[in-house]
Amino acid sequence: MDSTFLMEVIEQTPDSLKLGRKVSRWLRIIFVLVAGIGLLFLIAGWRLEPTDGNSIVSPTYSHIPQMFKGILIAIGSVCVIASLLMKVMICPLITCTFDKTSGNLIIEYSATNIVHQPVAEIVDAFVEAWDDTYRVNLFLASNESLPLTYIYSSGQRDKQQLVKSIRRFLALEDANSTNS
Repeated sequence: MDSTFLMEVIEQTPDSLKLGRKVSRWLRIIFVLVAGIGLLFLIAGWRLEPTDGNSIVSPTYSHIPQMFKGILIAIGSVCVIASLLMKVMICPLITCTFDKTSGNLIIEYSATNIVHQPVAEIVDAFVEAWDDTYRVNLFLASNESLPLTYIYSSGQRDKQQLVKSIRRFLALEDANSTNS
């Protein structure tokens, strides 16, 4: 099942694990379509401008093209603004890098909020459920929980796979299976 925002393993080496939150393909297609339709309406609206001697519309009906021009420009503007808002909403990408060499976990939320956490303090990884939505959390030695994403989303199976990858990379599976 393809969820709107999907975090998955982007790159894995013996010393690092990089997870990324990607925007699904269908949402990007919708964004491009809305922007394209908006631009077409804007261009069509501006092209309806009658010129002085070249107008095919008689002067008595010149208010009709102006009305269509206003409608086309309004629809085009709404589509372009909606596509820009969609871009802002889908833009926040999350990147998590577990680096054994430096001993750090770096979580970058939209490249503006960066969280650093020592890898040695990560005790477990688990899926947190809230109603029918889920998110991946890291359990720290300080008994605190560090969520990899701010929001909950669908796709429990995908998140379980992500937890398995994190546990395997940090060798938490062996430690948790002996404690159980």
